[in-house]
Amino acid sequence: MRFLVTMATNVTKIERQRENPHWVDWRIHHLKHIMSDTISGEDAGAGVDVMLEATALYDQENFKAARLLFEKLLRKASDPSERRDLLFNISSCLASEANFGGALEILQEFEPKDNDLLYNIALCHYKLLQYDAALKYIDLLISNCRDLHPELSIESEPTFATSVEASAAISQKLMDSHIVEGLNLKSAIEFKTKRSFQVAQQSLRSLPIKSEQLLDCVTLHNMAIYESSTNVERSIDKLLYLAHLAKNGHPDDALPCVVPAEVYQNTLTLLLVGDELEVAKEYMMANRGKLEQSVQEDLLRFFEIQAERGTDSAEISYRKLDSLLDHLLAEWQQIYNETEQTNENRIKLSQVQDLVLIVATNQGSILWDSDQYVALERLLKKVEPVCKEEVIFKEDLAHTIYMQEDRYADCLRQYQDLLHELDGQSLLCVDPLVLGNLCVAYVLTGKNASAEALIKKVEAEESSLRSPACFANPALATRQVPLRPQHLCIVNIVIGTLYCVKHNYQFGLDRIFRSLEPLEERLHTNTWFHVKRVILSLLDSHCKQLIYGSDDLMDEVVLFLIECERLGLLVETAREKSKRAKVQPVNDRSSVTYEARYLRSILLQIIHD
Repeated sequence: MRFLVTMATNVTKIERQRENPHWVDWRIHHLKHIMSDTISGEDAGAGVDVMLEATALYDQENFKAARLLFEKLLRKASDPSERRDLLFNISSCLASEANFGGALEILQEFEPKDNDLLYNIALCHYKLLQYDAALKYIDLLISNCRDLHPELSIESEPTFATSVEASAAISQKLMDSHIVEGLNLKSAIEFKTKRSFQVAQQSLRSLPIKSEQLLDCVTLHNMAIYESSTNVERSIDKLLYLAHLAKNGHPDDALPCVVPAEVYQNTLTLLLVGDELEVAKEYMMANRGKLEQSVQEDLLRFFEIQAERGTDSAEISYRKLDSLLDHLLAEWQQIYNETEQTNENRIKLSQVQDLVLIVATNQGSILWDSDQYVALERLLKKVEPVCKEEVIFKEDLAHTIYMQEDRYADCLRQYQDLLHELDGQSLLCVDPLVLGNLCVAYVLTGKNASAEALIKKVEAEESSLRSPACFANPALATRQVPLRPQHLCIVNIVIGTLYCVKHNYQFGLDRIFRSLEPLEERLHTNTWFHVKRVILSLLDSHCKQLIYGSDDLMDEVVLFLIECERLGLLVETAREKSKRAKVQPVNDRSSVTYEARYLRSILLQIIHD
């Protein structure tokens, strides 16, 4: 069974910078109008000079100095329109200083009608970790845009433009309405609260733009991150393209080119996800300045440790991660013990919690790979005060206890707690390995009826998801459910494997083979990995005369392998090496077809001998 911590960690790392929300400085961009129309009286000339100086300081990112000058003008301003514009400028400076509480306090003095104001308020709530409030204002923004621009089909089945020119016109409308920023922020919140690429992608898919060439850089960045769950290579290529744009600008000067600073961090993250360690080292050296500007010091240290895995031993990597983890836990404890929990402290505490989860889960993967499950449980208990509310942590702790064969009753309670937290959601929202291991724990603790009831419930939910009534129900659009769930298949593979471990190959393999029907839909890299291990176990036990494989069983395995040969030509047995890697894979040996044929040849030799 794979330890899912490493993948979960990478998702966590990527997720924190996914949305790249930015402040809409729409009042700053209208300073000429402000200076000519709102500054009046004897001090008009001086007011213009101060406004120009404040604007210059803002452009130079000296936000505190700019804010002080705006506040100086505000003390002298009497016209309501003038005061309103100055207050907006002050809120922009506060937000740029990361004082989102102060910015929100100013913005809430105004009636939230304009989309740019709604977005800025939502962004403040998001930065303050107030996600429900942020979604409220984003929904108002979407409603405004839907009323003003019904032709854009926002949050409905999009009507794509039929030409590049029409798409460009739609793109400009989307930018002017600030709906692009709103949907990116909504997507980020949905991922952060629901931990699902699929759910988070729905917001971005509602943008009616046909060509990726016409997407703004932030949306292209976010789509690349979501695509990484299925195609890491393509995601890396998109992020490298965005980094190129950051240096050279967009070839079409008419399109906006504000490349998110997070592109450097996320490119490095995906390179490490794909074990492209040498490429990651070169990337860090080439972009050291950008990474130091946009990445926390502790997270950058974590990246360095991960990039050195290619030359360091597992023991050295573990010690480096352990030292970093101790530092983070001490920092978390210090912030947690602060008598006054300010907004700044809460945000910092959340950032440190994410880093603790990142480091601990990667550290845990080293122990998992060396079968040190007791030590891994001690590590997870060490970070439990920090990570106890994270679903990823709870799953990993349950898997760790499950692997200690004499503790099925303990892991049973852990898995049941995960299901109790669904709060009315579908079982298909749960990792299928959790359900599979839970069924095994039920069987091994004598609760077969509970296992059968859980399997029937999963089967019923998968069947209902395939029914036409499901697609007509708009409420299901927000469910965190895979489009083509494989939960029942995985559960039966795990249970079948249990019977095979107990040397009941006849029943176990029969259950596994039936769970993969129809094979053309359910034969993929992960399912093949588990099936071939069971078949190899059968051959090993037969050769060692631990069991006797009957002729009927061997014939059934041969027929299954023939079907895998026929359907597995395009199914990879492992993720391909990157195009940037020096060693290329031998493509004709990296398919299920090749491995199935090879296994069949071994099996036939055993039968005939």
